[in-house]
Amino acid sequence: MAEESLARNLPKVQIRMDDELRQRLMEAAYKSDRSLNAEILARLEKSFDDDSAAEALTQSVEEHDGYLTDHEKRIADLERRMDDVYHMSGWKDYPENMRD
Repeated sequence: MAEESLARNLPKVQIRMDDELRQRLMEAAYKSDRSLNAEILARLEKSFDDDSAAEALTQSVEEHDGYLTDHEKRIADLERRMDDVYHMSGWKDYPENMRD
């Protein structure tokens, strides 16, 4: 009961939506055992959580991409060094089993 009186004091927001979207929201609200208003609020809250998760994932991917680029550069450098050493030893090319 106390929650109802608090909810009634919150600012009201009116939105326009087509009938199909309203029907989808009503069905989702029914399945979730929520009011239409509670369903809309839950979905709005989730969208912000999803945005935060997406930002964190993007940051993580960018950090790992930097690590990958770093490792790729180090591997390329090691391959160049191996080529130098191998060619200085007088060999013209790597044996078949050393290529992969």
